[in-house]
Amino acid sequence: MKTDLVVLATDINRHHQEAQKAAESALQHARAAGELLLQAKERCQHGDWGKWLKENFNGSDRTAQRYMTFAKRWPELEAKTTRVADLPIREAARLLTDSNVVDLGVEIHPALSIIPDFDGPGYEAFKADIAESGQLVPIAFFKGQLLDGRARLRACRELGIKPKTIDLDEDIDPISYVLSMNVCRTHRPQDDLLDDMGIE
Repeated sequence: MKTDLVVLATDINRHHQEAQKAAESALQHARAAGELLLQAKERCQHGDWGKWLKENFNGSDRTAQRYMTFAKRWPELEAKTTRVADLPIREAARLLTDSNVVDLGVEIHPALSIIPDFDGPGYEAFKADIAESGQLVPIAFFKGQLLDGRARLRACRELGIKPKTIDLDEDIDPISYVLSMNVCRTHRPQDDLLDDMGIE
């Protein structure tokens, strides 16, 4: 009986050590995958990245985005902890997510970043409306990047609703599109938004 327990203890500790090694190397592998994904993205023609990713990557779009974030922002992780290599993937993602920013798992077009996030009681009422009536306006993507519908996408994710999306024609002007779709949804004057975008 005692011998059996000794053998069990040995096996338990061996598996425990292997589990620790796997956890410690997971983030390094995620970073390496992210670096390669970034290289692949650079080599894809405009508009082809999403299709290439779907056909060639075994993970989800969100996972790919997370891996690329690790690769691009690795110095930030190193600055936030003394043992970055030992971090679990989920914890590393949490450290890179600002407390006031919701990670939607998609790449945001620069033109949309100037529009303030919709949050607070207004957002909760907006989400409740989607829960009751459904998503009426599709979420717009331009060349694989989210161009309109940030709050809609967040609400759909939180409600467990499959979001309705559209891919915009590549010949549109993204800044004009963002202004036309969002300027009436914010309390900021249009002139201020134009100034921030560098438009006179």
